[in-house]
Amino acid sequence: MLSACAVHNLESVDQTRPGEERTPASPGLKLIIAYKVAKVPVMFALSLWLTLAPSKAYHTVEHVAYELSNAGHIFARLGEWIASHLSLGTLRGAAFLAWFDTLFTAAEAVLLILRKPWSEWMVAIGLSALLPFEIASLVHHFRVGKLAVFVINAAVVCYLVWRRTHQRKPAPSARPAAGRTAPTAR
Repeated sequence: MLSACAVHNLESVDQTRPGEERTPASPGLKLIIAYKVAKVPVMFALSLWLTLAPSKAYHTVEHVAYELSNAGHIFARLGEWIASHLSLGTLRGAAFLAWFDTLFTAAEAVLLILRKPWSEWMVAIGLSALLPFEIASLVHHFRVGKLAVFVINAAVVCYLVWRRTHQRKPAPSARPAAGRTAPTAR
């Protein structure tokens, strides 16, 4: 609901002041914004849970690991891996990363909603900074889910860079000078 409202309100945000640029809200950009806006409350809730109730989170993850270990050979390795890496220190690190991701994603969503030309560059740079870590993770231990995350993030980076490099600015004679309005036909 929140993401639909944010994406729907893109048109109402377009109150451009003279000399101020906004990028057009394409369907691809609206989809990226919707994802970011939907992700923020989920990550915020996870951050709060890991911070305010770490022992409850520990027991919940411990239970999930146990259930996965007993769910058959497909999920048993995942359950065993979770159980062997689970500690309160790991959860504190996860809480820190969850808070960082929440704040970073919220900032990206706001920047994209404002549709400043540089905001797409900031999101593309932020996402592309994560791609080497995703590649290293894939090389270390290949998983289809990791590959999907990598492909989606790489596609978003490519799309945003393509948008910024192929965005055409109107010719100087086509746009009014700052403080002057374009002549109107009578």
